[in-house]
Order: sequence, then C-alpha cells, then structure tokens
Amino acid sequence: MVVLTAACNLSAGEPGKDAPLASEGAPPAKLTVEALTERVKQLEKAGAPDEETRKKLIATYKAAIEQLQQADRHKAETAAYLEAIRTAPERIKVTSDALAEPVPPPQIDAPPDMPVAQMQLALAREKAQLATVKAALKQLEDNGKQRATRRLALWSLADSSVSAGPKCSCR
Repeated sequence: MVVLTAACNLSAGEPGKDAPLASEGAPPAKLTVEALTERVKQLEKAGAPDEETRKKLIATYKAAIEQLQQADRHKAETAAYLEAIRTAPERIKVTSDALAEPVPPPQIDAPPDMPVAQMQLALAREKAQLATVKAALKQLEDNGKQRATRRLALWSLADSSVSAGPKCSCR
C-alpha cells in the first residue's frame, strides 16, 4: 500500500517537482477501485516521457484493483458467515423444537375385511420402505459427520497458515 500510495503521489505530481509523500501533510486519500480505475485511464491516455514507468504504474494499479476487489469479496463472505454464526442458535432451537414434537401414531389403511395374506404383503412393503428411509437417514447423518470433520480440518489448516505469517510476492 505504501508503494502504491507513493506511486499515486509520483504520477500526480508535475514533472521536475517532488510530490509530497503520503505521510507528509494531509492524510492519504482512501484507495477505491473507482479511483484506481480512473487513475489507470488517465495514465493510459497521458503520454509519459518515461514509457516504462507508465507501464509499471498501470500494472501496479491493476494489481491493486484486483486486490481491492478480492478484499471486497472477502468482506462480503465474512459478513455472510458472521450472520450465519449470529443466527445459528435460533435456527438450532427451531430445528430442535421441531424434532422434539411427538410423532403421531401410524395410521392403518387396511379395511377390516382384508385377508391375512394381503396384510402380510402390505406389511412387507412397508418394512422395505422403512429400510430404504433408514438407509437414506444413515447416509445423511454420515454426510454431516464428514462435513464436520472437513470443517475442523479446514479451520486447523487456516489457523496454521495464519500462524505461519502472510506470504506476499509483491516485494
């Protein structure tokens, strides 16, 4: 950011005059995507005496624009995660209350004059359907456990990468 601020000051100054550094005098202007995009347009239109410096400034501005856009995306994702964390207890309570409601007793749809063989056949079909539903439930529970395990692994990986320090290739 300091290099970019200094580059902004240098490119805004008049040739032959030293531009004041961001730390001198007024506070530095806030860097925005719009401001940097405007600066790139100005540099692309302006014919600079030193073409190589102009190209480097344009490349630096474009890299800064990408980083600011990425920072904006990270802010939005963080806000979404914080909202999910904030509302999680209420959602858990609603789900727990729904699961705590008693299950109504099963309804028997068999007419009173149904033969025993037909009842046994209907019972076998219901048992097969119950087994299918139980298998689907087990798969859903297993998926939840796998997601929780992956989530913990990602958190530990993120913690280890933060403790290792930032890796910046811009220096």
